[in-house]
Amino acid sequence: MYDHPNITQEVSITGIRRPYWKAHFREALNDERIFTVLKKSPLRTLNPDEADVFVPAIPFSRIMNSEEQNRFFWALDTLENHEIFRKHYGHKHVLIGTVFILFRLNASVAPSLNERIATSFTNVTLAQSWDANAVAQALRDGYDFHEYNKLVKSYHSKALTHSCISLGLAASVSSTIVPLPEYVNVPSKDFFPEKVLEGDALPLTIASMEKWQNSSNFIFYQSKPGTSFHNSTIYRHAPITNITMSNLPKSKIGFGIDSRQEWAKEYIDSKFCLNIR
Repeated sequence: MYDHPNITQEVSITGIRRPYWKAHFREALNDERIFTVLKKSPLRTLNPDEADVFVPAIPFSRIMNSEEQNRFFWALDTLENHEIFRKHYGHKHVLIGTVFILFRLNASVAPSLNERIATSFTNVTLAQSWDANAVAQALRDGYDFHEYNKLVKSYHSKALTHSCISLGLAASVSSTIVPLPEYVNVPSKDFFPEKVLEGDALPLTIASMEKWQNSSNFIFYQSKPGTSFHNSTIYRHAPITNITMSNLPKSKIGFGIDSRQEWAKEYIDSKFCLNIR
């Protein structure tokens, strides 16, 4: 992970924009928790020659929720001119920003940021809460997303970078799950648009071979028993109804778990999680 102060922006960013914060505070704090966990990961190395992946921990979500939009470009200018980035031409780099409205072609939100990413950072991998490349490919293949109007389809017609990965929203705003650094200025709970429950949060677990080997379940997969959109029900139900392996290792597969606490426990205690999209 990069530690240049222009990139990490480990300072209190002032002037929170209320409409954005109310709609996207969970995503913004999710990103901060991901950075916090990655910094502590046993897989992290401080020697760039030993690294397979580089994470410039730019707090895109926190900047978007603030009045200090120029911080986008402080970070990107520093990254683009950094010797490590230039050495790899942006390859092996992952930018994390799970706020759903970020990184859209021709979108009205942060248009200068999107243009800069699309022109100078096409070789990086964007880690978002959705897979922009898959959606763009589906549109090129003629798939009609009926819930998208013409304008929204134009936002998704082209991904800003050559590769994307999708990250779920793992943690809620509960600071007891992954404590946030002091510089992440969070408004009081009275400011939140919905009730915040401690039980809504899943812990972010540091990835390690030890954790993987000690996980009790081989596969975790849960689906709702009812129908799903886009004729996907047959595919979502197949792992539950069509399993014929008698020697399948212990797994947690079925039509839902009523208890959120049990769901979280089994999910975290699994080697693999199947996600059919």
